[in-house]
Amino acid sequence: MKLIEWLRQLFIENLAEEKPTPLKELTRLTSENLVVKNLKKPTREEYLKWAKERANYYIDKGELTNAFNSFCSDMDKHAETKNNPYLRIGRQIILGGGLKTAEEMREFINGFE
Repeated sequence: MKLIEWLRQLFIENLAEEKPTPLKELTRLTSENLVVKNLKKPTREEYLKWAKERANYYIDKGELTNAFNSFCSDMDKHAETKNNPYLRIGRQIILGGGLKTAEEMREFINGFE
């Protein structure tokens, strides 16, 4: 019980005195102070390779739906791979009953250039 009282008192004192606490510091973070310098943006080829590796990881686990969804999500996050029309075709193939085996899914995903 003493620990709870001490924590409650500490929390209230910190609020009253406006002392910086880790929680308060986190709430002050904005996109301006989260800029990482010298971070190299991956090329289209590097990013595509990474997205394929992630998708193949799910295929290896037998999670074909997660593989496809992961690949689509990753592809939409890079400017040069965004809005790929073949992903829409892939969705249509799946809805039509295709890409049901690991081999079919792997061939589809690894076929992206």
